[in-house]
Amino acid sequence: MALSSKYELISSGNYIGRDTIDRNIRFTQMNRIYSMFPDKTMVCSRFRSAVHGDTHLSFIHVDSDELNAGWHVLVYLSKDTCTDGLAIYNIDPIQTTPYKVYPEEAEPSQVIEYKYNRAVILDYGIPHSPLNHTGFGIDIATSRLMHIVEICDPNTSHYKYRMSCPGACVTTHDHPYAR
Repeated sequence: MALSSKYELISSGNYIGRDTIDRNIRFTQMNRIYSMFPDKTMVCSRFRSAVHGDTHLSFIHVDSDELNAGWHVLVYLSKDTCTDGLAIYNIDPIQTTPYKVYPEEAEPSQVIEYKYNRAVILDYGIPHSPLNHTGFGIDIATSRLMHIVEICDPNTSHYKYRMSCPGACVTTHDHPYAR
């Protein structure tokens, strides 16, 4: 399914590559992960592909100022080995207004290596960054490919923010913000 999906640059956010226009991708195999969050809501589920030459901002960031407001579930789909992964930081921001800013020279406290079919669950409130600043491969089949699921607590302000983002649970290929 990931190889045959249509990809577009949805935003110029902190990520490399392109996301699927269909942002409501569901698999029965993911039910085990969904069951870990019984009182939470899936906001978005999409594939992301990044080929060699795709770049991004890649700064250390959080996706919410609150812990337990939401989680990313990242499933690595590329079978090729690479030097890539997710860097986790145990640091305080150097600026908190209007948003948190973290020192770029910080060393990660943990690195989770990219491994085929590995699922990583990350709280939105934990400082993190992609390990590398570019994708790999020349097409979707050889790219850095992930299934990304966003799960939020519907009782938080962050849920309202995520639901207002362009593409939250959009299931059509006529996404109004696709470029």
